[in-house]
Amino acid sequence: MRRVRLAALILFFLFPFVLGSLNTCVVHAYTQRWGPGAVLAKVHGTIDEGVRAYIEEALAIAKNKHWPLILYLDTPGGYLDTALSIVDMIDRSGVPVITYAGGRWAVSAGTLILISSPLAYASPHTVIGSMQPVMVTPEGVKPVNFSKIINTLLKILEVHCEVYGRNYTAVKLFVVSNLNLDGEEAYRYHVIDGVANSIDELLVKINGSIVKLYNGDEALIVVNGPVEYVEMPLRYRVVSFLSDPTISSLLLSLGSLIIIISLASGHLMYAPLGLLLLLLGLFGLGYTVNTLALLLVILGAILLAIDMIVIPGFGITGATGAIMLVLGLALLPLSGNLLVTAEYVRILLYTAISIGVFFAALSTIIAYKVASVVRSKPVYQPDPIGKKGRALDEIHPDKEGFVIIEGEYWVARSRGGVVKPGEEVIVVGKDGPTLIVEKASKGGSAG
Repeated sequence: MRRVRLAALILFFLFPFVLGSLNTCVVHAYTQRWGPGAVLAKVHGTIDEGVRAYIEEALAIAKNKHWPLILYLDTPGGYLDTALSIVDMIDRSGVPVITYAGGRWAVSAGTLILISSPLAYASPHTVIGSMQPVMVTPEGVKPVNFSKIINTLLKILEVHCEVYGRNYTAVKLFVVSNLNLDGEEAYRYHVIDGVANSIDELLVKINGSIVKLYNGDEALIVVNGPVEYVEMPLRYRVVSFLSDPTISSLLLSLGSLIIIISLASGHLMYAPLGLLLLLLGLFGLGYTVNTLALLLVILGAILLAIDMIVIPGFGITGATGAIMLVLGLALLPLSGNLLVTAEYVRILLYTAISIGVFFAALSTIIAYKVASVVRSKPVYQPDPIGKKGRALDEIHPDKEGFVIIEGEYWVARSRGGVVKPGEEVIVVGKDGPTLIVEKASKGGSAG
């Protein structure tokens, strides 16, 4: 009996420790450690297709390294569809993303990304908010009040606020009332998870945090190692530049004008330049980088082939083809499942430029050779009047025969007598392609 009581007493004291150990095992079974380093991506300016592709690449790098991604925002906003696409990428990536609004502002589309991230931080004086969608019309910028769009946006924000424990009441005012808050106010109203004056301070604050991800998993953030900054590649910068509505409209207008003028005037060699501007202008209409890059490569190769084979001479057609080829190869995306280094991207870019320069140089050499032939002095005069030669046949005034003049064979007829084969003749005239000759002994003159 005494042994039973002793066993029960031991179990009574050991039970809490056993239960705690089991809980610890359960937590570690569903919590992944991310670190010890971090990947840093910085977004400055409008959120567009180039920024979306840049963040997608940064997410792939972070996932491959199993490091958290720190997304720095300094943006006045951007395209709603693009921002929603970025949010969807973050949700599906399974990467703990810490979005840090550390610049002057992160309003509109920037706030949407900030609120929808697993961890949201801001600088104390950074402004966030003003999320009501707008559209650009010929009359100017107009707010979007369609319930279909507004309600969808609000629901997306509500779901993310529930997942990450944020104040949806304040977030809703960002959309319906264009409410603006600075970082301190946003933290006070539980819109974001904290404030930090710099990225270094942010790293200290998030180190050791357990972050809930959109898919329900938890991530333990351990950042006591290096921070790898992923710079925005040149091709994404080009895409962002071409996605600007002003630039896009200008390119489309100029391209259309050049094509119309070239067709109307008959100077078709300028049409490829207009085509190039039209293709570049399509970026602003929402066409993907993949499609336009492929079109640029194909059309560039065709124009270079036309310039070298059909119309030799490095003119506007060849120059446009070389530019298309270089731009197309530089903008061609890498495989989504392939992770490469920045050095590889630079090599790819240099290779694209080298190919374009090679074709341009080849066309230039061909053009130089053609120009040299055109400028070279003929080895004989097209009308050899006054030249002496020798008759190969018997030639009469009404019977033609062959003569040889400075190594060239000509059809000739005589004037004033019969010329025997082998006799020396002199050219005194020309009737179309037929020469008029006399015996050289007569001393005939040109006439």
